[in-house]
Amino acid sequence: MEEKDTQAQSLGYKHDATKVDKAKYAKYQTGRTCANCTLYQGKPADA
Repeated sequence: MEEKDTQAQSLGYKHDATKVDKAKYAKYQTGRTCANCTLYQGKPADA
């Protein structure tokens, strides 16, 4: 997923989670990544 994609923008997706707009996405917590999200469907070794 690219940051400029419509879906990525609607979700506030960033390749580097330290760049998440914490004012806009107040529920963001440091340490969250795609790999530890309940919606993630890949295996830990998947790209």
